[in-house]
Amino acid sequence: MQTITDCDMEEDDRITMLEPRFRSISLQALRPSARRQIAMHMDKELTTINVDNGMLCDWRGLAEIVGFSNLEISKMERTGKPTEELLYEWETNSNCDSTLGHLWSCLQQLDRKDVLSDSKSYVERDAQTFIDQQERLKNDYCPLQEPTISSTTVPANRDHLCDETRYLTIHDSENPDNPIIYDAFVCYNPDAEGKDGYFVQQCIKQLEHKHGLKLCIPIRDCLAGGAKYMMDAELIKARCRRMVIVISHEFLLSQDCDFQVKFAQSLAPGARKKRLIPVLLEDRLKIPDILRHVTICDYTKPDLMEWFWDRLASSIRAPLDPEQELSFVPRKIPERKELSDSSSMEKLNTSSGQGKNNSRIPLSKSSPELKKSTHERIEKKTSSWTFLSSKRSSTESSSSVDFL
Repeated sequence: MQTITDCDMEEDDRITMLEPRFRSISLQALRPSARRQIAMHMDKELTTINVDNGMLCDWRGLAEIVGFSNLEISKMERTGKPTEELLYEWETNSNCDSTLGHLWSCLQQLDRKDVLSDSKSYVERDAQTFIDQQERLKNDYCPLQEPTISSTTVPANRDHLCDETRYLTIHDSENPDNPIIYDAFVCYNPDAEGKDGYFVQQCIKQLEHKHGLKLCIPIRDCLAGGAKYMMDAELIKARCRRMVIVISHEFLLSQDCDFQVKFAQSLAPGARKKRLIPVLLEDRLKIPDILRHVTICDYTKPDLMEWFWDRLASSIRAPLDPEQELSFVPRKIPERKELSDSSSMEKLNTSSGQGKNNSRIPLSKSSPELKKSTHERIEKKTSSWTFLSSKRSSTESSSSVDFL
């Protein structure tokens, strides 16, 4: 009799035992059919309690063994599909052992051999499918390059370390060690059809050929292939002294021109250095607010053409900071020399000893008679000055008494 019982137990274990190679597979391998098969058995709420661990033998006991709290179990119950919700929360919880082996162990603790036997084929099928998919992904992987082909040793992530401001213009590619500092950056809309392109051609003829200025015209001078706004900003900030703004209807529609003007204006917001030189190309235009406070060169009036190009060239050529660019030599003030007593006395004697014949005789070297006569004259003049002063004071005092 004992032998029959042992055989039956071995048969039950064989039916309910999960293959060892499937025990480490994640619960994510279970597809809807296997999940639904397990839920058909576990969703039925049972009142029986397992005598070994004191757990309910339904999905609630399974949730307790896994480690979910009472609040989480109540939330699963409200979904209407508690077992499927339990499996989902279980496989997404990093603090739980979410493997098929752990699921099988929990069902064995609840003594749910019916669930183990009925769902074993579904679980093993999904586990095998999951393993096959992983193997297929490994075999289907194709490297971008064969390992036998040599490749460059330069890391692919060093592109952002390249100094893209080193080569901006055609001249930079020919002579990178000697970059050109331009007199002005010409801001205009190259897509315009009309006066804009013709005016830029006249700028080249009048300002470059006639006045010897160097203009930076992006469509002519800038290299292709670079970041446009970065190149414009670097040229305006570091390579161009001023900006000539060609204002027209097409200019007001250009986003590139709007960026260039606002960036240049931010470098000198108070217009003290006169970096911006607007040129009005067409009349009846609304001047942008950012340029209304700047003096404009008017190209619309024919009677001003005689002075226009000379005025524009002088505005470009003028120094940005006169105190730094103009040579200023301070005037030297001679030091004051204090005269000694002897030299002062000598000059005084020289001036006092002038005669009628315009001869100068030092008083210290003159005869005693000349000294005596000179002192007498000085005393007479002093006494006369004293007399006049006393007389004036007495007159003023008497007039004040009469007034009172």
